[in-house]
Amino acid sequence: MGEQEKILLLINSWGYLNTEQISLLLNKKENGTYKFIMKLVSNKFLNVDTLPKKNYYTLTSKAQSHLGREHKKNIKVNYYELAHQDMLIKWLCSQTDIEHNQLILFVICWVKKV
Repeated sequence: MGEQEKILLLINSWGYLNTEQISLLLNKKENGTYKFIMKLVSNKFLNVDTLPKKNYYTLTSKAQSHLGREHKKNIKVNYYELAHQDMLIKWLCSQTDIEHNQLILFVICWVKKV
């Protein structure tokens, strides 16, 4: 699975993420992650929400159909949840007793339950 596919799956699970959060969850440098995100934006797989201070990325209908997800409604960024989501991701990534792959699977499973 390529990095772009991982980014799409993460955004599909969380609903919306910014570059810093994606790079933390992938355990990659932010510059490299940004390049992959820009490729996805140019291929029209991601929408960019520039209203908050940081850019938040959501899936387009093209990306949703690529992942096999039914696209009923667009996911809109809930600006009141941004700080809580950011703290949760930073806390999850700071856990040292969990291997990185287990962390990603845990996050994806947990978000789907919520």
